[in-house]
Formats: sequence, C-alpha cells, structure tokens
Amino acid sequence: MKSIGDKVLSFFIVREDDDEAVADDPIVVDAAAVGATAGEAKRESPDAKPAMSRTDAVKRPAAPLGLAEPRFDEVYRDAGLSPEARARLTKVLELLATLPSEASIEVKRTIVNAALQAFSVPIDQIVQAASTSIAALDAHVADGRARCDERLAASRARVAELTAAIEAEQRAMTDAVIGRDRRAEATAAEKRRLSAVLEFWAPEGDVGRAPRLVRLK
Repeated sequence: MKSIGDKVLSFFIVREDDDEAVADDPIVVDAAAVGATAGEAKRESPDAKPAMSRTDAVKRPAAPLGLAEPRFDEVYRDAGLSPEARARLTKVLELLATLPSEASIEVKRTIVNAALQAFSVPIDQIVQAASTSIAALDAHVADGRARCDERLAASRARVAELTAAIEAEQRAMTDAVIGRDRRAEATAAEKRRLSAVLEFWAPEGDVGRAPRLVRLK
C-alpha cells in the first residue's frame, strides 16, 4: 500500500513535453510517458487488439437545441483561466481525494501545503483559480437563465400569435357553417314562396305533390 508521501509525489511528476506549453509546470503528471509505456505493453502482448479508430467509435446523437451538455473547459477558458492554472487545480483536487478520511482538516492542510511548497506551487494561486472557476460557473448559469428567459419570451409571443391565428380560423369556420345553414334556410323559404305559383296552376289531382313546371296556354 502506498504511503501518503508516495501518493503526494505521484501527483507532482514533471511532464517533459506538453502540447499546451505547460512543460515547466511541476504539478502535471507525465501522461505522455504513461501512455507510451502502456502502448508498448499492448504491442508486445500477442492477445492485444488493435485500437479502435475514431470512425469506429459509436457516435452519440446530437443533443436537442438548448440541451447540449456544458463544456466547462470553454467556460474556464473564457473566464481567463490558463491551461496551466486549470491543470494545477485539477491535480490538487485529485490529491485532496486521496487524503485519508480519518485525518483531521489540520493534518490534511499540513500535508497539501507542504507538498505545494515543496514543488514551488503558490497556494494563493490555487485558491484564486478555484474562486475564479466558481465565479465563472455562476456566470455560466446566469447566462443560461438569461438565454432561457429570452427564449421563453419569444416562444410565448409566438404561441400567443399562433393562438390568435387559430382562434381567427375557428371563427371563420364557425361563420362558414352559419352562412351555409342560413343560405339553406333562406333558399328553402324562397322555394316555398315560389311553389305557391306552381301549386296554383297545378293540374287537378296534383295538388299536394311536388310542384312541377306547367306550360301556360
């Protein structure tokens, strides 16, 4: 079992190369070396399977509009946190997670403070990075609320517009039905009025039957 000292040291291995120009940061783990070692071990193993390419990986469907998962790296970057500051903060959080739960907060602080000081990592910079990150997250949530309120207002206005249009169409449908019925009733009354003439000159025995046209002499 690793001692506390071994765990602390494992979080402060200097990285020899870094694509994000953080080579001088003593708190970053040498992930490149670990990955290379793992790759060599896989190549030497006869049962090793070829690595899955990006095209072979199952692609997740795109999230519906407004439901995309937050990209916190972008949030922190937009807040002005450098890659080095984010990397140091991440490693410190990982270190805190490895501290013994039975230790008091004073003992934990002593361990972490000593480790940071030993590797010339300013404690105030770590605290500032955490504070800036939390402020950035609060601003991110506030921006989300503002965007949501704007979207809701626009949607409610559109719904009201569509509702008014639907109500207008429903009134038009009702008016069309009323107009149809009134036309049928008025036409029937007019037909009865005119039928009096046909019935007056209807041949004997045809009274009461459906009126038909007769030729006048």
